[in-house]
Amino acid sequence: MKKFLKEYGFIMLYACITCVVIWKAPTYMANIMLAFYFFYFAFRYYRRKETSGLGMSAVVIWVIGGLCFLGAAIIQLL
Repeated sequence: MKKFLKEYGFIMLYACITCVVIWKAPTYMANIMLAFYFFYFAFRYYRRKETSGLGMSAVVIWVIGGLCFLGAAIIQLL
């Protein structure tokens, strides 16, 4: 249980906070949080040596998703 909480506790807490932000906060804040969520998973895939056969393409997919949300937040701020 400790290993599970150590590995996934932060991301579970971040996901709960993101849900509240999506529900209550302005849209650009939710997009920024979702972008960092994608960047976090890209970092996790990059740090892990075996990525279930996807390799660096998984990292690229997560980064592109994060950039899309970040771009949406920037457009909403302008």
